[in-house]
Amino acid sequence: MLRAFLLALLVVAAAPAHAHHVTDFLMSTPPGGGDQLIIAWPFDAAVAPLSFDFALGDTTVFSGTNPGFDAADGDEFLGSLHYRVFTPGTEIGVELVDNDGGRTAMKLNGKTLAVPGDATVLGVAGDAPPGDLHHHPEWLLYSTGPAGAFAEGHISFRLTTTTPGLEPSPVYTVRLTNGHLPPPDYAADRYDGRSVACQQAVGRAVDPYVHAVYQALRRCLDRLAVVRARLVASLAVDAAGSAAGRVCAPMVDKLDRLRARSAAGIARACGAHGSTDFTDEEIAQHLGLARCRAEETAAASYFRAQTLMKPFAAHGKPLLDAFPCVVRTSGEEEGRS
Repeated sequence: MLRAFLLALLVVAAAPAHAHHVTDFLMSTPPGGGDQLIIAWPFDAAVAPLSFDFALGDTTVFSGTNPGFDAADGDEFLGSLHYRVFTPGTEIGVELVDNDGGRTAMKLNGKTLAVPGDATVLGVAGDAPPGDLHHHPEWLLYSTGPAGAFAEGHISFRLTTTTPGLEPSPVYTVRLTNGHLPPPDYAADRYDGRSVACQQAVGRAVDPYVHAVYQALRRCLDRLAVVRARLVASLAVDAAGSAAGRVCAPMVDKLDRLRARSAAGIARACGAHGSTDFTDEEIAQHLGLARCRAEETAAASYFRAQTLMKPFAAHGKPLLDAFPCVVRTSGEEEGRS
């Protein structure tokens, strides 16, 4: 039974399909009726992987071209209903709504949408290329760190139209990240053991690193919670603060060393001499994503984690500089506790 299921899965995966069935935003109007433009796409997914494009001064730019925009062609279903096909002559545009404080942008049809309100015409239904509705933007993610530094941001946009009877779409948001590793290019003529070993090596290397980040930050926040509790109770905090410093400051160097070991393990199996040619920068970016998620999870377990960490330093720098994914909780500064 399992073998039959796996074979069926492989047949489906190998079957030819239109490009937008796999990667592109599917533009239409609601299959059950209605005049608002819509996009069908898994918006819980990330636009990934974005790769290093160029550096300009202190800014590093990462870019990618998937997903693109495409219109329903009549072969797509929501349940038993067809997604509706645009009437020839329907003009569709794209408007940028939010650029995450300048961290993101998109370049579409030769125009860069960089500031909320920027807009451009995507194309016209029924026109021949390049005036049609199938276009791939260049998704842009800006980072103040070098290539190899993890970066992430969101971008929000909506579809617009000048066609009477149609309404603009809701605002859609996608996440741009450089932390997802490129997929291995499995060999088609044999079982590709080296690529499988690469993927397994990534898992083995990331596992202890994520655990160590969470554990180190948890122990630090446990100590800082003691300081906070004593402050609220108007008790002396000198001894508790010193104990917190002894736990929190050394974890920065410890985690840096473990990150280097994890990167080396991935590079041996997947780097320039491995099976998939992951660059050192791609490996570093992926470990940055893993660390960020571990920081977020640990910090979410301690209300006001950022406030707890703010007074402390490591090597003369604010401790929070080493943990940028410990974000402030809404209302963090309000109230005594």
